[in-house]
Amino acid sequence: MPILEDAAQAVGSAGLGKLAALSFFPSKNLGAAGDAGMLLADDAELAERVRLYRAHGARPKYEHHVVGANLRMDTLQAAILRVKRPHLARWTAQRRANALCYHELLAPTPLVLPTDAPGHVWHQFVVRAPKRDELRAHLRARDIETEVYYPKPLHQQTPFARGECFPHAERACREVLALPVHAHLAAAQLEYVADAIRAFY
Repeated sequence: MPILEDAAQAVGSAGLGKLAALSFFPSKNLGAAGDAGMLLADDAELAERVRLYRAHGARPKYEHHVVGANLRMDTLQAAILRVKRPHLARWTAQRRANALCYHELLAPTPLVLPTDAPGHVWHQFVVRAPKRDELRAHLRARDIETEVYYPKPLHQQTPFARGECFPHAERACREVLALPVHAHLAAAQLEYVADAIRAFY
């Protein structure tokens, strides 16, 4: 069975599978102006099957072979991505620099910092934080935006709820906090975030 890689937040990183799904939602590292995405294929036969599904399962038009959907990216989103694509390497390098700066600035805190790896594109900089909700309120009061990805683990979501207990997932959902890491942050802004975190602890 071919590996289909969820690379929605990893545009620009090295692939692992035969297929990789990318998201170009506006908040992604390479974002369009609305919903958009792409499937990369390392296999000509799989690529052809995907093309069939994205166009109502029809080939030629009105001759349907499978149940598909209208999954084509609209031209406007493609045009926006074409203009932004040449900047991706520079933006990724800046995100990496921001993440490495956080590693230095936040080392003395009780936060558990994410690990780096070759090719990491740092779509998010997610820490594990003692007193996460209090820290988040402290940062919000200083106009520092943060986000919790994701507040509820999958086994507690209605479609998957079976009354099971996964304590590590539950603890992670109580502790994770994404700090700003986007490519347009200035050094002073990174220091401001780190200063606020150090002051909290």
